[in-house]
Amino acid sequence: MSSLVILGASGFLGRALISAVPRPLRVKAVARHIPPDAELQQVQQEGITWIEADLVISASLYDVLHPGDIIDHKTSATKVTE
Repeated sequence: MSSLVILGASGFLGRALISAVPRPLRVKAVARHIPPDAELQQVQQEGITWIEADLVISASLYDVLHPGDIIDHKTSATKVTE
């Protein structure tokens, strides 16, 4: 079964999308850091799996993405470093 993979799931738009996704669609909520309330949200909304991954390190996504998954990209740069 396909999953909706939400990149940037811990941000404002990502969290709103998680709440709006109709069930039984499975959600893989991908974030650089899993928010403290993620476990509570996962229990309250069946079908949500939080995954910690850094999009800058492409290898961290190898186990997350599978053929047939739908990707919704909600990430943005918050700091620019040189």
